[in-house]
Amino acid sequence: MDINCDLGEGMANDAQIMPHISRCNIACGGHAGNPEIMQRSIELAVKHGVAIGAHPSYPDKDNFGRLSMSLTPQALKETLFQQIQELSLYAHQQGTKLSHVKPHGALYHDLARNSELGRLFLEVVSEILGETIIITAPNSIMFNAPLGPKHILWSEGFIDRGYQSDLHLVARDQKHAIIHDPDQAHQQFLSLCNGHITSIEGQNIPIKVHTCCIHSDHPNALLIAQRINLNCGNHEV
Repeated sequence: MDINCDLGEGMANDAQIMPHISRCNIACGGHAGNPEIMQRSIELAVKHGVAIGAHPSYPDKDNFGRLSMSLTPQALKETLFQQIQELSLYAHQQGTKLSHVKPHGALYHDLARNSELGRLFLEVVSEILGETIIITAPNSIMFNAPLGPKHILWSEGFIDRGYQSDLHLVARDQKHAIIHDPDQAHQQFLSLCNGHITSIEGQNIPIKVHTCCIHSDHPNALLIAQRINLNCGNHEV
């Protein structure tokens, strides 16, 4: 199973996590990150043979990109273009390129539910990268709506987050939102690999994912990454 991790967000564990994952989603300055961190993250990914992706967000560092913003379509397009283009340029400077794009936080969830936002997002990605992998939620509207240019859509499962029975994540301010125990996170990873998830209501829900995510800002992110890598060996990039 492909393992992705959101990196370049100012945490101290990026270098330790990088050897245990398949692909990294690097913050592009919207919710976190700056030119120095972006370039260093790319360098680490190249060193470890990890696929590099952009992790754009609403431009809201104060809330870490986790609150929806009411931007005009033009303003949203401009910030997304700037974020993805800047990371793509830094990758090119280091002799590599972006392999995928995964939106962050509130933008991730808004794109999964709003076809107009989804169309705008894909237009921006197409303009910069052409056809590429887009990582989104398994119940995203992108899978069912005609959203313009063709992309390779990958559905994602979360190793360290709780799920409701409708496959939406439990809100971060609610009980059972975060899975802290590395053993429990590993069991959730195995469930995702086997095509199902146990919701917080106790239901066994079918789910099909192409990649599984670890959040680098999780307090046990490195332990979870090591636990999964130890038992599953190397992952495809």
